[in-house]
Amino acid sequence: MMPELAMAPLDGLHVLDLSRLMPGPFCTMILSDLGADVVKVEQPEIGDYARSAPPFIGDTGAAFLMLNRNKRSITLNLKNAEAQEILHKLATRADVFIESHQPGVAERLNVDYPVIRKVNERIIYCSISGYGQSGPYRDLVGHDLTYAAYSGIIGTTGLKGGPPVIPATQVSDIQGGMYAAIAIMAAVHQREKTGKGDFIDISLMDAAVASMIMPLGFYFAGSPTERGVSLLSGGVPFYNVYETMDHRYISIATLFRETSLPRLEIWSIWTNYFSSSITLQDPSQASSEILPSSHSCI
Repeated sequence: MMPELAMAPLDGLHVLDLSRLMPGPFCTMILSDLGADVVKVEQPEIGDYARSAPPFIGDTGAAFLMLNRNKRSITLNLKNAEAQEILHKLATRADVFIESHQPGVAERLNVDYPVIRKVNERIIYCSISGYGQSGPYRDLVGHDLTYAAYSGIIGTTGLKGGPPVIPATQVSDIQGGMYAAIAIMAAVHQREKTGKGDFIDISLMDAAVASMIMPLGFYFAGSPTERGVSLLSGGVPFYNVYETMDHRYISIATLFRETSLPRLEIWSIWTNYFSSSITLQDPSQASSEILPSSHSCI
């Protein structure tokens, strides 16, 4: 006999997802992967913009397929009163409601938190936006790169003396989606004790700043934060990326002393492996000035 499948952690949790592109769909992807029933509400004809964003698998954007697995989908024109009424009825049976419009748009569409709370007092309503629902920047628009730049992520990423580097992954979008999922699950747990729903305000800018733990830690400690000079950004030879003789790349990370071998011995093993001609002092005292000789010997 086949073993009985265990119930998924979020089995029975019903989610209405009005979000699009990456942050909201990434959040509901996590929830659906954990067993939640997610119904994606899309605009007729256009749908989620990610559907038409290249590259494609078949006739659908690859990122859309990744982000929206395990979900069901309907279309509603929320500028239409009848469609709003349908959404309100769906909300009566939902546990979670997620939207990612610009602040004020949900209110104009008659699907903001006060309206949805009237039809379901236990609902957990999550709004995801660039700068949050309040404050002087609430009405500004942006994309992941905007928040990565403003928060300092790209300003601290890159080689010493070189320009800022755009991360290949969307840091603030993914961080924002993760924080939304965490906050929603926390609110679901709290509802079990209080019987009440809640409103969650997720700012992608806040999420980007929250990812800057190490650079901000260096800053508050008075240490350098320039590109390519700090401990974790290329400023030391024992935590770095090197080009090999076959024009590929290798990463080396011998960072902590709390190992069975002292860091100096680990560093010596590494350098001896690649070239017997490299002689370095204790790597805790090494600077980026060593990097050219290290590069040339690999």
